[in-house]
Order: sequence, then structure tokens, then C-alpha cells
Amino acid sequence: MSYKIKKPNPQSLVITENRFLAILNLLYTIGFFVVWYAIIFSFGEADKESGFFTKVMYFFKLGPAELWERLQLIVSDMPYLLIFLLIPFILVRSVINNILVVWRGDTLFFDGQIHQVLHNKQQIASFAEFDRIEMDSYRSEGRKEYSLRAIGKDEEMTLDIAARHKRDEIYRLGQDLSKITRVKFVELNEKK
Repeated sequence: MSYKIKKPNPQSLVITENRFLAILNLLYTIGFFVVWYAIIFSFGEADKESGFFTKVMYFFKLGPAELWERLQLIVSDMPYLLIFLLIPFILVRSVINNILVVWRGDTLFFDGQIHQVLHNKQQIASFAEFDRIEMDSYRSEGRKEYSLRAIGKDEEMTLDIAARHKRDEIYRLGQDLSKITRVKFVELNEKK
């Protein structure tokens, strides 16, 4: 996700997730679901030489009863397709997160005046609970990514703050948060 970072005053910092990108991600995921299931439910029914668009349109012509019959047919005649029916459920958490971001927003507010961290206006931590702000790097899909998190004094509490592929942005954000929370900033080595 993409974040907007604002500093309303020298003692506070606000990190807001971009709603527009959440909407685009949600539309992309829903489109993926529709095309995925359209192809699966059209197996064996649509003309074998018909194009992709015809298979997708066949899916939209089916009513609930026909969809249920097709599902039973797929499970009984082609049980190997059952795994393909379940694979998109991996994305359910992402869909729910995007719906929540679009609906209510997602904001982390580090308030240096009251020494607390607020997530969507609800207190989730006190600055006194933090031991350090950590910047970590790792490889994801062939490129280097950087993450920032606050680590609690008991080492069990962690607060994921941001992740980006631009090191300088995460580094500056970590430095700013370190000043606001008055805890040390630590840059870890890349994970292999």
C-alpha cells in the first residue's frame, strides 16, 4: 500500500493509507475473482473453440440454481478443479483490508503531546512501551523492500508502521518517529 505522511506539528506524525489505491486494488481483485470463476464454471459448457470473452459472458448468464448445478458437476466430474475453486480465498484477507481502508480509512497517529499512538482514533500503545524503532530490509519479488516497526520493551510487542521500496523515505520516517517517541532508531541488515 501507499502511505501519505504528514507532520501537523513538530511533536506529531500522521501516516494515512491511500484510499484511492485501496479502491483500485479492490476493483482489481474483484475483477480477478470474476474472470477466475467465469473460466472455471465455463469448463465443458461453453464451446471449446469459443474465445475468452464468450466464456466470461457464459458465467454471467448462469443463475444461482445453474451455478449450484455447475459447482456440483465440477466437484463430481472434475474434482481436481476443486483446488482452483479454493485458491482465490487466499485473497479474502486482502479484500477485507481494502474494504476497511475504503470505508473508514487507516491512520496511524503518533501524538507527541500525549505520548501515545492512535490507530483510527483509538489508542493502541504508549511511547513508554517502546524500546526502539527498527528499519529492516528484505527482498520481495526481486527488489529490495524496507519496513519500519516499533519494538516494545518486552520484545513481544511490535507495531508495523510502514513498508516501501524506497530506503530514504523509510529512513527519514524512522528518524522522525525516533525524535517524536524519544526512543532509539536502529537499522538492521538485509535478511537473506
